[in-house]
Amino acid sequence: MSDSAARDAIMRFFPEPPDYSTHELGILFRFQGRRLFVDAHRVVEITPPVPTSPLPGEAGRGVAFWRGGAHEVRTGTGPAVAFLLLKTEGREFFVASEENPRALRRKELPVGVEDLPEEL
Repeated sequence: MSDSAARDAIMRFFPEPPDYSTHELGILFRFQGRRLFVDAHRVVEITPPVPTSPLPGEAGRGVAFWRGGAHEVRTGTGPAVAFLLLKTEGREFFVASEENPRALRRKELPVGVEDLPEEL
């Protein structure tokens, strides 16, 4: 109990979120039918699906223009509901998610979830 009844009431209904690091948290999403997890520090932005131009001869890959730049897009087998802009080794690329992405702690992952493969 604090010295303020108002603070106690506010904290009862709106508790402060736990203090997690970006290395504990990540995003769970579906890509090409697989449930994947990516560490939060690799996620630049989550966007609605962005218009994409397919790359000739490259199934599942395209190019999208976002915030003044061209980004590679890796598309899935189903319709995308969101795009995740990810960074790795100094470059950024989009991955299409076939379901709404959600934030989770690594230790709370459901069985069968894989880490985002490096070769994606």
